[in-house]
Amino acid sequence: MKRKLFSQIRHEWRGNLWLGIELLVVSVVLWYIFDSFVSTWQQWHLPNSYNTENCFKVEIGDGGEEGDVNSWENRCNAVATLVDRMRKYPGVQYASLVCAEASIPHMRSFWGVNLNTVDDGKDSVRNVMVGLHCVDQDYFKVLRIPGIDGETPEEMSEKFRPGTIFLSDNVPFKYIPDGSDESWDYEMWDKFLHSSARELLGRRFTMSGDTIPRTVSGIIKPFKRMNFEYPREAVLLSENPSEMGHYNFILVRVFPENVADFKENVMQDIDRVFTVGNKLIRSVTSFDDIQRSVEAEDWKDIISYVFLMVFLLISIFLGLLGAFWFRTQQRVGEIAIRKVNGATNRQVFARLISEGLLILLFVTPAALVVDWLLTHYELCSQFPGYLYFEPVRFTLSALFSFLSLALMIVLGIWFPARKAMQVDPALALKDE
Repeated sequence: MKRKLFSQIRHEWRGNLWLGIELLVVSVVLWYIFDSFVSTWQQWHLPNSYNTENCFKVEIGDGGEEGDVNSWENRCNAVATLVDRMRKYPGVQYASLVCAEASIPHMRSFWGVNLNTVDDGKDSVRNVMVGLHCVDQDYFKVLRIPGIDGETPEEMSEKFRPGTIFLSDNVPFKYIPDGSDESWDYEMWDKFLHSSARELLGRRFTMSGDTIPRTVSGIIKPFKRMNFEYPREAVLLSENPSEMGHYNFILVRVFPENVADFKENVMQDIDRVFTVGNKLIRSVTSFDDIQRSVEAEDWKDIISYVFLMVFLLISIFLGLLGAFWFRTQQRVGEIAIRKVNGATNRQVFARLISEGLLILLFVTPAALVVDWLLTHYELCSQFPGYLYFEPVRFTLSALFSFLSLALMIVLGIWFPARKAMQVDPALALKDE
């Protein structure tokens, strides 16, 4: 049986070749679809190291008095006073001053810098661009950000002093021996280590566009800006109060019992409490509202993608059904001959389905090679380069592709074969 099946496939190699090419293309497309869904699902379920429950974003704006209050010193004093008043405001648990939206959870902004080691008698360190977060000490208390070794947010806050930086544990880096002339290439992720950034504790770095050396004094757990995103590499910078005149946002954690009225109360007290010199509170937004607004766009994209993929899957199935329907109809005479020679319907079904599945098995290794190339050249998921090839996800996607195609082949053969076997063998053979 098997030997005859192989012989038949070999004799009909031209038709089977085109069928195999079609199955190869469809297999790769199905793998890509499933890999996209799995990677999105993984990103959504990755744990986040911060907590924004009962938190608000407060924006600082210009206004109020004019004149010498616009001097840098007065701007810094005005911002510091606003933050101090916010910390003492009824219902506020913690308040943190941050520079820009890039440091605010659920926002799409990104501020990238490169880190360069200061010569300290050790091999230099290179890294790819990381996200810069200019924040103050209470940032960790507001967002409940722990240290990589289990330090509490309060302990991390104590370590975060002006002149120091924190790194997220996923910052990629590579040691470069002194005197090495190795070229710099942002795209060569594979050259960088991806072990814990703990190794960089105590090292001193300067950042692109800045010549002030700062010491790594803490490592935090990686965190995601948004749920549909992999945790980005981050460096957190603590600046002196005299540099905070350009800070534009206050992140506030409110006691649960004060959440409902917090925004309304602050907006009513702008003139009385939250106007200092030429600075004032411009707006108050809960993190729940920010998250819903940002993720609404993501969900629209995902829903559109789902409809597109469903349409594509239906089109693929109908295309395969048509191909196998035509193929089976061309073999009505062969089916009749087999039935005349004593073959049962079940045996004919098994023969036809085995032929289709065997062709699928032949093209699957080639499809896996193409799948791997898509992964290798980072043309599939939104994961960072060094996580594009994940054995479990790759295997699951390949298995889904194979099983989906196998099901389509079985259904695509079963419907026309069932109809063909209802034809009287005498009628089917009269033109042979």
